[in-house]
Amino acid sequence: MSLFEFHLWGMLVFAGLLLLIAGSNLALLPRLGKRRGSAAKPPRVSILVPARNEERCIADCVHSLLTQEYPDCELLVLDDHSTDGTRGILDALATENPRLGILDGEEPPSGWLGKHWACHQLAARAEGKLLLFTDADTVHHPRALADAVDLLQRRRAGLLSLMPRQVLGSFGEGLLVPLMSWCIFSFLPLALLRLLKKPFLAPANGQFMLFRRDVYRRIGGHAAVRSHATDDVALGRRVVEAGDRLIFADGARRVSCRMYTGFADAFAGFSKNFLAIFNYRVAFFIFAWVFIAVLFWEPVVIIVLELFGAAVAPTIHYIALAMLGISLIQWLLIYLRFGYPAWAALGHPVVALLGTIVAFNSLRVTRRGRARWKGRTLIRWSGRDDSDEPRR
Repeated sequence: MSLFEFHLWGMLVFAGLLLLIAGSNLALLPRLGKRRGSAAKPPRVSILVPARNEERCIADCVHSLLTQEYPDCELLVLDDHSTDGTRGILDALATENPRLGILDGEEPPSGWLGKHWACHQLAARAEGKLLLFTDADTVHHPRALADAVDLLQRRRAGLLSLMPRQVLGSFGEGLLVPLMSWCIFSFLPLALLRLLKKPFLAPANGQFMLFRRDVYRRIGGHAAVRSHATDDVALGRRVVEAGDRLIFADGARRVSCRMYTGFADAFAGFSKNFLAIFNYRVAFFIFAWVFIAVLFWEPVVIIVLELFGAAVAPTIHYIALAMLGISLIQWLLIYLRFGYPAWAALGHPVVALLGTIVAFNSLRVTRRGRARWKGRTLIRWSGRDDSDEPRR
């Protein structure tokens, strides 16, 4: 066996491992919407929405949250110095709906990212025993909150986070946005998280995070991750580290979200987040994305060279075909489960290449302190734990 054949066998085994992880994750993933119900009095929930320049979507979000079929909740929206029509829309909605509370956001202190500071202010004003942080670009089914609280309590979890249905409004979004789901369900085995309780295995999504208030306080809240670009992932890891249970669930039946509007917006958003998801471990980050590019492009290059007349050994030919087939099945499983377009899964080598380009752009802008979002420059990560407050 040649060294190259040995290498290809290793890549084939790894492709099979990714398929195994994805398949087991999708099998184990709870699906929101199968509520059993409880006779116990439901706890009060504070629904907390940070909003900065969200005139496109804030009305739909607030309407959906005001119509929740849940007996005891409050809705607080913080206007984080919006410069568009967000505040006017909120004021009009509050006139019609006294249950809507609007907060005026303060400028973030030194060392804080804007959204994290907004969430911190919202949590300080919240009255509920449960805290639901959700984004302004989400829309919620009337039973979303009741089903989420039911699942949180049945599983005795400290945090429930969801993967909503991602609304794709353009071809460019269809290429990039599904990468989030693919990365989560390909590399974070939920079975091992349950068994080993290791923080680095913990998935979380800031589009929907339902905390028990005592757990949120114990892990230090948003103050503990004040300069981390992916506060959701960092908070989820702290929940597991503190010994509490994290549940990640399929929320596609109950919550939808259009997180980006177009390819450029998605490119900028993922560039802000990708390195942070790896907790700013640069060497591992570079290795992982180079490996991903090789894994999905190497078999393509082999088959293309063969089509153009290159001499390819039969063993190499069949390994390349097997790699393509296994990878395609894996991508299709994830894409079809979450309603993503099948054409994007069929073109997964292109999607993987785009992801690698975004990843290296994330490395570039983050290391230079040039990452920006909604008109603000993100703080350059120091590599230290943000929290200067003891956990309680």
